[in-house]
Amino acid sequence: MELVRGPAKQEDRCPNGSPQELFAYFLERCKTNLHMVICFSPIGASLRNRIRDFPSIVNCTTIDWFSEWPPDALEAVAQKFLMEVEMDHEVRQNCVVMVQNFHTSTEVMKDKFFK
Repeated sequence: MELVRGPAKQEDRCPNGSPQELFAYFLERCKTNLHMVICFSPIGASLRNRIRDFPSIVNCTTIDWFSEWPPDALEAVAQKFLMEVEMDHEVRQNCVVMVQNFHTSTEVMKDKFFK
């Protein structure tokens, strides 16, 4: 409680400094600042079972799926989205290569992280 009392008073959140107020302030700060990264494999029934047991995995999270894309698909998507941006053709082509590099380097780092 003593570690929380100073920040709580600075924010004028616990005027009386009672244990209940300090604990409520502590819980609020934990909820605000807690971030987690959880990695699941989508293969098999384990992810499905966890989602069934803990629905907030889907309802209260941001899910990033990382799977490989073929180079031609990356190029097509980059071309489509960059067509709306006003730029020279040469600059656009270089940006397409850069976008492809972002995705392929993510795949390389994913494999490195897995190992």
